Formats: sequence, C-alpha cells, structure tokens
Amino acid sequence: MSPLEKALMQLGGHGSNLIAVLAKYINHKHDPALPRLAIQLLKRLAMVAPMSVYACLGCDAAAIRDAFLTRLRSKTEDMRIKVMILEFLTVAVETQPGLIELFLNLEIKDSTEGSRSFCWVSGAVCRWCWT
Repeated sequence: MSPLEKALMQLGGHGSNLIAVLAKYINHKHDPALPRLAIQLLKRLAMVAPMSVYACLGCDAAAIRDAFLTRLRSKTEDMRIKVMILEFLTVAVETQPGLIELFLNLEIKDSTEGSRSFCWVSGAVCRWCWT
C-alpha cells in the first residue's frame, strides 16, 4: 500500500477517512466554492489513486449518492456544481466501477436461462439529472 493510500484510508478523530469527509462537503451551502473544490479533489483522487472510492465512503455511501443526485436534480443549483458532478461521474465510469454501480443503483437479476442481467432499482442518474 502506498503512502497516499495509507493517508486516505486512515481514520481521523471523527471516525471517517479523508475521502468520506471530502464527499460530505457536497452538503455545504454557505460557500459555493467549497463543494466544487471537494468534488474536483474527489475526481482527481478517483483518477490517480488505485483504490475504491465507494469502499472509502463506507456506510455513508448511499446518503452521499443521494446528496449528489439532489444537487444534480435541483433546478436552482449552480450550473458549475452540476458540471463538476458530471465530470466526476465521467471519471468514475472509467476508474471506479463500484461507485458507478452505486450511482446507477443497479441490482443483479438472475434470469431463468442461467445468465445474469442488470435491472434498475429506482431510476437512473440521467433521469435524476434532467427532470
């Protein structure tokens, strides 16, 4: 494990690791630059760190996903934040398969022929973004 991975996985005094803390800044409303900077750093970490961002989010993963999707869905949200979230998800498609599965909310459905297929559990990211 590299020193970067050790630092990112280390739990702080608050019980969360750095990636989970960064992701929670999506909820920050007082300074619009802070969520954008946090998303930009998450995007960069997803590109360069050979680790699962989804695993680092732990039990907060679903709540963080919902916060990201709520900001994407909002009609009054700053367009720059929406663009940064979509850029983060674009990077995640290439480097973070577990995280994308969380955002797409896919569930494996066993078919009768023995092959497995995926089905949507509660809607797609695209439907949330553009409604």
